[in-house]
Amino acid sequence: MSPVDYYYGTFMKTLIVLSLFALTACDAPVKVRTAPTDAFSGSINTSGNGSTGFNLTPSTGGPTTGTTNGGTTTGSTTGSSGGINCIKTVTAFHSGLGSVDVCQDSANEVMFRLGFNTTDQSDGTCVVPMFRDSSGNSLYLGNAQCTKHNQGQVVTGQLDKNRQGYAGYQINSVMVLKYSGTNAFFQCMNAYGAQYNGCMSSFGGNPFYQSYCQSQAQTYMTTICNTFKSSYPYSQVLTR
Repeated sequence: MSPVDYYYGTFMKTLIVLSLFALTACDAPVKVRTAPTDAFSGSINTSGNGSTGFNLTPSTGGPTTGTTNGGTTTGSTTGSSGGINCIKTVTAFHSGLGSVDVCQDSANEVMFRLGFNTTDQSDGTCVVPMFRDSSGNSLYLGNAQCTKHNQGQVVTGQLDKNRQGYAGYQINSVMVLKYSGTNAFFQCMNAYGAQYNGCMSSFGGNPFYQSYCQSQAQTYMTTICNTFKSSYPYSQVLTR
């Protein structure tokens, strides 16, 4: 079972989110480190910093549904505030996604509110917590959180910042994409490291081949990422 399958649908569990919010309302200051060599190129970004979002009303189409751990879960939508004090509201847009309003809580970096202008009760829309540096390089910081939704629906939830070794990076952007594109997205994000490590292992870790393996890894990552970018809708927006 992939991390995406495991967490599918958990984003809209509002009651749990509010309890967790009370426990994690304040985050310690974060020192941003230099992005490692396997950082994903900022060229994935199609919408810059996003644009000013529009106000969405709570859904009138009933609860949202999704699956978690193989079972079916049902969660209701929240009101316009949803316990979130937005830093700003930005809009992720792609013709295959529609417009998704995104706001990050000012006191807790993992708390978000999403607003949808389309209905998707089949594939679902996902959000991945990201760190993006000033050069446009991006790193994912956790699993995708996904939800099925109706037009006009507002969903409040918590993103999982759980990527091992990356706790020192602050969530300052998110990648919005469809559930069907999540496997290809993470293959892209992990392509450099996987190829580089495999290459170096084949040479017994001999540092003489480091430059060669870096070149091979970069070429491989470019191929995998171009496949993702040409095959699936996505939009990355800065949230702070």
